[in-house]
Amino acid sequence: MFALLRNILSFLRAIYKWLAGLFPAFFGKLTIWLNGFLGAILPSAVLALVTLFSKLARYMLGMVAVFVAVGAFMLIINQLLKGLIFLVPADIVYVGAMFMPSNISGCITVLIIARIKSLIFFWVSRISEGMARA
Repeated sequence: MFALLRNILSFLRAIYKWLAGLFPAFFGKLTIWLNGFLGAILPSAVLALVTLFSKLARYMLGMVAVFVAVGAFMLIINQLLKGLIFLVPADIVYVGAMFMPSNISGCITVLIIARIKSLIFFWVSRISEGMARA
């Protein structure tokens, strides 16, 4: 009876030692494999993300620059027209106001944005033609 119990305990100890050795070996090899796998993929993925965000940042910076320039141009036109009212005699201002809309800066802004849009379309079509040839 004791021999059978001793054999069962020795078998359970052997299984325990085997499992205790298996887990560190398994996780050690898993760590080596994950380091190799992620070490090969992660730099290219990070580079792709950084490139994407830098392109987005350049695009957004260009858009902000265009909107700031248009806003500044609109403000300058408003100030020039307001200053012109004080320099020109009132009769001429009244006659000129009939031919000029009250939202002249808005009209000029729409024209500028339309021109910028056409330039963007021109450059996009030029770039896509270049990519098609390559």
